[in-house]
Amino acid sequence: MNSYLLRFFGAGALVDQQESPVAIRSRKQLALLVYLASEHKTPHSRETLLALLWPDTSRASAQNNLRFTLSHLRSLSKTMAKGGAELPPLLVADRHTVQLHPMWVMSADSNHFQHLLERTRQHTHNDRSQCAECQAALEQAVQLYQGEFLAGFGLEDCAAFEEWLFMQREQLYLLVREAYRDLAAYAEATDDLTSAHGYVQHLIELDSLCEPAYRQQMRVLNRQGERSAALAVFERCRSLLHAELGLDPEPETLALHMQILASKNRPVAQVMASPLQMERPSPDARVRHNLPHLLTQFIGREAELAQMQQRLQAGDSRLISLVGQGGIGKTRLALQIAAANLHLFAHGVCFVPLAGVQDAGAIPSAIMDALGLSFESGAASPMQQLLNTLSERHILLVIDNFEQLMAGVDFLLKLLQAAPMVTLLVTTREQLNCQAEDLFELSGLAVPSEINLADAGNYAAVRLFCERAYRLHKKTFKLTAENYPDVVKICQLVDGMPLAIELATTWLGHFDCAHLAAAIVENQSILATTQRDLPARHRSMQTVFDHSWQMLSAREQRILSQIAVCHGRFSVQIATQLTGASLLDLTSLTYKSVLRIADAGYYDLHPLIRSFALSTLDAENGTRTEERLATLYMEQVAEQRAAFEGAAPQEAILGIGRELDNIQQAWEWAVS
Repeated sequence: MNSYLLRFFGAGALVDQQESPVAIRSRKQLALLVYLASEHKTPHSRETLLALLWPDTSRASAQNNLRFTLSHLRSLSKTMAKGGAELPPLLVADRHTVQLHPMWVMSADSNHFQHLLERTRQHTHNDRSQCAECQAALEQAVQLYQGEFLAGFGLEDCAAFEEWLFMQREQLYLLVREAYRDLAAYAEATDDLTSAHGYVQHLIELDSLCEPAYRQQMRVLNRQGERSAALAVFERCRSLLHAELGLDPEPETLALHMQILASKNRPVAQVMASPLQMERPSPDARVRHNLPHLLTQFIGREAELAQMQQRLQAGDSRLISLVGQGGIGKTRLALQIAAANLHLFAHGVCFVPLAGVQDAGAIPSAIMDALGLSFESGAASPMQQLLNTLSERHILLVIDNFEQLMAGVDFLLKLLQAAPMVTLLVTTREQLNCQAEDLFELSGLAVPSEINLADAGNYAAVRLFCERAYRLHKKTFKLTAENYPDVVKICQLVDGMPLAIELATTWLGHFDCAHLAAAIVENQSILATTQRDLPARHRSMQTVFDHSWQMLSAREQRILSQIAVCHGRFSVQIATQLTGASLLDLTSLTYKSVLRIADAGYYDLHPLIRSFALSTLDAENGTRTEERLATLYMEQVAEQRAAFEGAAPQEAILGIGRELDNIQQAWEWAVS
């Protein structure tokens, strides 16, 4: 198939090989086709499809509706083959499951769109916005995006489908917006100003309040000699921001506007060679800060530091959240970022620790304390005094340990509106969940997958282990060919988590590396210490987990405990069927950094979180949940039998391979 016969961008349409429209009889038929095409990696049980599209219909009636819908969809492949080669069946179905035929996957424009973007992500470089090959793929991808995914389509009587459709639309929208941003950056950097203007215009059409896009359009137009047009863009931007948000443009936008105004009698090249941002002190200037002096070496995170520096230098992100589970190194990285970028902020950097603050109303006081200032009695409210203080300061505030104060997000947004030169770097276990948030998710340090002592220095987890071990145990620890496999195993057991690695090294006076690895496998509560210079909340992984546990609702705690019986990765379907969780429940757990997205449609748990969550499940519930999980996987394997004997056995093998750990556990449970 050389054409996109399944066109889901825009209103949604099917065409044959002569580009003629192909009629589809009902909205439910289109919904089913779109769902199967988008979720094509695994077969779907008929029960799942009944619940998705006929939730309030009697079982017998829903089954009849599904049979009729599948029958019509099967016939479409013959209709769509008109004027071209014979096409394979649209669906692969048996009595239990339904799946889109693999040959049809890339005939859906939305699937090929995502495939092209994934190709750029897998390309071997740090920044696709600087790669000509990736630009070609991005250009091809954005050409496919002919409007919102299934624009205007919906099924009011199917809440689960509506929820899925909303998430699908949002994901694709974010992807195309990011693609246009990278295309525009590359075009401007290579002086292809005509293309840059077109890409930025598309970006503004997608997000009419994207102020960095307006700035880029102003720059491009001015470089093309279109000074009046550049000034008109500023006026449109200012009017729109005022009408929609009640805000003035950001300082960078105002500075660029003033620069263009002053350029009337100067050559364009000279104007655009001038700085576009507010004047900032040189890197050598003495800048005020209250950053704590750290007594241990910072190791790894080179890529993260470079990416964060780019964001801060660009000035387009003013609310950056550094999100990850407890012990992953958020605070340490934030301090390193702040120290490396002091020169970017005329009034310095301020570190605001919130670990002991339990009331969001106390955030203004915590910031004033960190600034070394006090409130004036009888003056304006504390909040207003803080906003007045920061309104003209060009400063970076590092807000640390924000997760227990999510009610304070509105205050952060108000602060950013009142203080246009303030940037916030927030460390938190839970996403802020607001449009202004520039999310930066933090995972563990790099861990070797193969044992090769010569490569040890390439892995930050190993470097951290060795540095901390040598610092504590100079007489007894040395990395050798004999203990290197055990060092790697320890790093793998904690999935590169910096705090867990540091806690593990404190035991090397009692264990050699092999026995330490075995002790962690047997009882992960050994990851604890009495070291005085660690905060109490970081002296054991159990304490770290308990803090995350308290962030969860009772329902989320139950879901997490039950999910913990899974080994390795597990599908969305397994998670929902095992625990009764909704997609929103699972999303909330990912937002709170206790559940990880392993791949499209799959989750996993950090091994330490899995261990601690499993310990909260009592014996009776644990046995019942394990039995339920084993039953679900045995049913899944049985349902795959027809696929093994059908037209796409390789896809069936891949499907089982993705969850092989759980299938093996289910088999052992079944035969025991």
